[in-house]
Amino acid sequence: MVNITYSTDYRLCPPAPKPPGRTGIYFLSYITTFPPNHFALKIVLSGPYLSILTTLLLHPYMPQKKPSNFSPEQQLHSLDARLVLSLQRLSDMLKALQWEQARTLGLTPLQLQILLFIGYHPAELNKVAHIATELQLSRPTISDAVASLVSKGLLNMQPDKRDRRSFSMSPTEAGQELLSKAEEYAAPLTEVLEKRPGFEKNNLYQTLFAMIAGLMNKESGGLQRMCYTCAHYQGNKKRQHNCLFLNKALTSAELQIDCMYHSSLS
Repeated sequence: MVNITYSTDYRLCPPAPKPPGRTGIYFLSYITTFPPNHFALKIVLSGPYLSILTTLLLHPYMPQKKPSNFSPEQQLHSLDARLVLSLQRLSDMLKALQWEQARTLGLTPLQLQILLFIGYHPAELNKVAHIATELQLSRPTISDAVASLVSKGLLNMQPDKRDRRSFSMSPTEAGQELLSKAEEYAAPLTEVLEKRPGFEKNNLYQTLFAMIAGLMNKESGGLQRMCYTCAHYQGNKKRQHNCLFLNKALTSAELQIDCMYHSSLS
């Protein structure tokens, strides 16, 4: 007696019934969709006196592990892999520029980020808890960096009038002077962007905005004051965008990531 079971996923193949006192033959077929198709046969012989497991893996049809975007071989064939690597390279280059600028100013990269954020945002956002969420770091980490900036005379701390346990921060005069130098690390990128045509930058921004929104939806993009999460936004998140606060229609390239008028959705 021969029992045959087939499935596109070998894990879902139920065991064929074993007739008592007889040898059963179990035949499974596993096919992947990753090109080229991989094919493996698994034959199991079992009986009261015999138990043999034979797996035939016919090269080059052996199942392959999931391709990696960081593999040069995968990058030859996948545009997505090349895009992931390009964004990673760009991030690494900006980090290197930021580290060098921070070192020149006698700061850590985190202190430089905090100084830049506090220097250009209102008092209600310049609190340890909010900055920790913004930078996706722990509150103790932000508190230590802020304390160092205060000790260097670059930040002032003011108690919140509504909550004396909470403090907001603002740059001192020395902090303001350092602020203009702190942002210079991004100058090389700005110079590159200035040389690109407008339509190219519009398309690039729309793509980056959509990617950030996609990551944010998966709870891995931190806190974003962007149009899609704003109570003033009205539209279909495709081609129709309106800002109720500004009372105007927006193009996709005008959507904001760090808007000063952002109001959280209730």
